[in-house]
Amino acid sequence: MKFTKKMAVLAFGITLFSHSASVFARNDSITVVVPYSSGSVLDTAMRVVAEEYNKLFNELIIIENKPGAGGAIAAQHVARAQPNGKTILMGSSGMLSINPYTFDKLPYSADKDFKAITGFVAAPMLMAINKEVPATNVKEFVEWINSHPDQANYGSFSTGNPSHFAGFILNKATGIQLVNIPYTGGSRYVQDLVGGRLTSLFAQRLNLEAFYKEGLLKIIATSGENRDSALPDVATFKEQGLPDLTFMMWTALLVPANTDDMVIKQLSQRFNEAMSQPAITQRLKDIDFQSIASSPEKTNEFILSESKRWGAIVKETGFKVN
Repeated sequence: MKFTKKMAVLAFGITLFSHSASVFARNDSITVVVPYSSGSVLDTAMRVVAEEYNKLFNELIIIENKPGAGGAIAAQHVARAQPNGKTILMGSSGMLSINPYTFDKLPYSADKDFKAITGFVAAPMLMAINKEVPATNVKEFVEWINSHPDQANYGSFSTGNPSHFAGFILNKATGIQLVNIPYTGGSRYVQDLVGGRLTSLFAQRLNLEAFYKEGLLKIIATSGENRDSALPDVATFKEQGLPDLTFMMWTALLVPANTDDMVIKQLSQRFNEAMSQPAITQRLKDIDFQSIASSPEKTNEFILSESKRWGAIVKETGFKVN
């Protein structure tokens, strides 16, 4: 039988398929390294998707929590892992687009040590103010701050992250001089806002919603491209003339840089299918996240563009982690 060119192409395709399928044929598991503690909201989001992934593909996902050092511990662990598609990093906007500019030295290279599988989840930041401040939008808040400079402060959940740099962007755009008061978590600084020890802060809806519904604080803007369906009366920064404050806190799933592209493609297809299930979309929405599942190529492009954007902001502030 004559071996034609068409048959050669078909054989090549079967070889590729067999190679990629074999990665998932073994009865071992996939480990997703999460740079946050067990029970944190992003850990919960990953467990929601992992459960669905297991149902769809009968492959166990183990969540390994490695918090600390701004995500560097988790990132270093995955960067050194075998590039076989079995160890995945949940990387955040801070780890991938901010830390490279705020740290003089990191135990990983954000742009050389990883390849993206897909985007994971994202959420906007909200600007909240103390309920006694007589303002219902950013313009009124700025006017009030200009006449009360002694109360010009804002809280962030730590330094060197979007909740910190959002205040810098706001200062630059409006001419006010809010002073950052950094915290080490997502609840205490909200309590200090309610208690009057802070004037304003930037946080996710999940941290604020209960207090907002009880009238204990005001929310005057969201950093999302669109209004939050859960808070339809809260205008975006863009609507209020501040487009530079349009951004999201995001995460992505990544593997070591030498991982085979076919393996990455299959992982991307599987995670994207799991995240596209309506029940999963709703469960993520319930904890203030939206899926940003995408192709590996588009996710890598997105991370690069975010790195350029936040890198320029960090350099302008001159901020460095001591």
